[in-house]
Amino acid sequence: PDMLWLDWRWLLIVGAYPGCILSLLGMFFLNESPSWLAVKGFHGLARDVLEDMRSMNRRPKVSVDVCPKVVCGNSFANASVGIRDHAFIIFGRVMLYSTLVVAYSCFALNFVFYGGLYAIPQVLTEVHTAHSPALALILGALLEVPGLLVAVPLGLYMDRRPLLCLCGLLMSCSILAFTFGGMYQHGDYFWVYMFQGGYAAFKCSAALSFVTVYQYAAEIYPTNCRVAGTSVAFGAGRLGAIIAPVAFESLMWQWGSWSAFFFVMAAITISISVLVIFLPFETRGRALRDSIDDDQPADPFMPCLQHSTYGIAGGVHSK
Repeated sequence: PDMLWLDWRWLLIVGAYPGCILSLLGMFFLNESPSWLAVKGFHGLARDVLEDMRSMNRRPKVSVDVCPKVVCGNSFANASVGIRDHAFIIFGRVMLYSTLVVAYSCFALNFVFYGGLYAIPQVLTEVHTAHSPALALILGALLEVPGLLVAVPLGLYMDRRPLLCLCGLLMSCSILAFTFGGMYQHGDYFWVYMFQGGYAAFKCSAALSFVTVYQYAAEIYPTNCRVAGTSVAFGAGRLGAIIAPVAFESLMWQWGSWSAFFFVMAAITISISVLVIFLPFETRGRALRDSIDDDQPADPFMPCLQHSTYGIAGGVHSK
């Protein structure tokens, strides 16, 4: 329970069990992609999958007719042309900033979350908690559930970009509370409560942030390059998860304290809130796009404020 002596091989084996179980369940219960089935000529199976999706979403009037695009020529040549076209869209003039911000957000969230998973167990052995470090980790994992539950109503009723900005602020404040509470908690229960509150808020806000960022990444790209665009964002996230443990050990060695890494985490998360403000496109309540319009105007960041401003301007003008 004190987590002073850990068998890392056994931990890795146990951590692999959920992935193996979910992989087996996915093989038997997940449907194949209807787009892939249509391209391969399995039009009937593609229609069956779309009918299941229509039924689950309670949209009986939506058409599920499959009109596959005929692909001619050499498959390798078509694949290379497709990749080049996708790259021109993803890193083109219209989508470049959005791609960079989404990729950076995924990188930052994975860096912070998995860096926390690596660093927090070591921090818990050095600070005062009301229970054992092992129990604190279990409670931290359970505290991610409220964040996932809150993500559902917020995703339905709050625009993506303001929600992303809020997530960055929440994560930054919770990380700072966790850090200062751990540094100055000796002899004062105020800092102990701040440490525990920051830990709980960090877990909840991290879960909320992951849902929001990945949802926005999947919605922002047009249909013909959505998979390629989201793969760029997810790949950047994996890179952040890989770098995080190395960054913690390097900062720990240079500064001699775990707090330096958490200050870096706080700076990274607050930078997400700043960059998200300038994202041009909002996706909540919008139909997923099939193509990119070079002349598409940017959406207002806070439509409610924009409308109130127009109303005031209109009133002044009418006078």
